[in-house]
Amino acid sequence: MDDQVTVHEAKTNLSKLLARVEQGEEIVIARGSKPVAKLVRVEAAKEPRKLGGDEGLVWMADDFDTYWDDDIEMIANGGDDFLEKMTGSNWARAAEERALYHAEPPKPNGEPRNGGVA
Repeated sequence: MDDQVTVHEAKTNLSKLLARVEQGEEIVIARGSKPVAKLVRVEAAKEPRKLGGDEGLVWMADDFDTYWDDDIEMIANGGDDFLEKMTGSNWARAAEERALYHAEPPKPNGEPRNGGVA
């Protein structure tokens, strides 16, 4: 239950009011009859997060960042050959359809514009 005190009472009895707040009470401070502030208990700070709790759950190959020379050459020459090699022969068509779809937003009925894919 909120108890209301005047500014004068709050200044005079601050220590007593703080003891009540520590017990869980909320105190409203009013200027005249108009409430202007509330004394409330401050919750204890949470413990900081501990890093490193997932050790042993993630594994990465020693050669995860190793490229082959021919792959690097394909990427340097535009990347389409490399991406086609990695994703299959429909890569170029999918890239064209994506470009068409992203060129203009879909029509209000959800149908794609310019023959793109939805």
